[in-house]
Amino acid sequence: LGWHLTGGFKEVFSLWNNPWQGALLLLFPLLIAVLLIGEERRKKTFDFLSVIPYTRGEIFFNKIAVGCAALLLPYAVNGAFMYLMRYVNEYIGGGYAAVDVTRWLLVSLLFMGAIFAFGIFVGMIAGSSLAHYAFSMIFLWFPWVFANLLLTNLGLQSVQDVSLFKLLDFAQAITIPIYVFDRQFFDENFAYRILGLLLFATISMILAKLLFDRNKMERNGEVLMFGNLEKIFRYGVTVCTILLLGPFFGTLIFAAGNIPALIVGYIISALLGWFITGYLIKRNRVGV
Repeated sequence: LGWHLTGGFKEVFSLWNNPWQGALLLLFPLLIAVLLIGEERRKKTFDFLSVIPYTRGEIFFNKIAVGCAALLLPYAVNGAFMYLMRYVNEYIGGGYAAVDVTRWLLVSLLFMGAIFAFGIFVGMIAGSSLAHYAFSMIFLWFPWVFANLLLTNLGLQSVQDVSLFKLLDFAQAITIPIYVFDRQFFDENFAYRILGLLLFATISMILAKLLFDRNKMERNGEVLMFGNLEKIFRYGVTVCTILLLGPFFGTLIFAAGNIPALIVGYIISALLGWFITGYLIKRNRVGV
């Protein structure tokens, strides 16, 4: 049955126990969002949709309906099969209760719905399928990864402050994909996590609709749908490149863990991040 409910639902809802299910919860809704938005931009299908007699609102909500149906259908079929087996086969049915199946369905669909909504939101910023998928994965993991990189770099500079680790705890709490890793998902904070997912999905969808109404379809195929985000994108990637590759260039290439070596590594990483992002933006600009 995939989720092996006979082992207990609380343990099953964990990527540590079933990496395939965890990967499915993360990647499947993003794939649907990219196919509906990013791939349409890459193929310039939205250019055609903009001239047919449909409003942007109708186009947007049609995409949402198709995506929700794609997410719901396989889980509804699987859930119905598990309900049926619960009452038809005593050996299998005795290993889990109907409430386990119900909770699995609701939480799985809620989690995927939140990821899908965020993927739709990112699709209103990214101008191609590759940028759409890359940005979605980066932004989903950004709080936790950025906090870890920051603490790692501060540690290399011998900056030790216990309060800094509170930043990591906060970053972990707001990084949605970590929920699927969390063995304690169903602890006393379960209701807050569910509300958090609902709020995350609602805000993402509202922002997506607002951005879609302001999308300039002539920018389909570019890295970003909004030109005024290009500098923010370059600065953001440059900072992350500094934190990620700075220690590598500073300590491995120069074989030293001192501050001057790190500074040199940061400079090299900054230049690398800045010019690569500039190249990508120019390379994918329409008409270039």
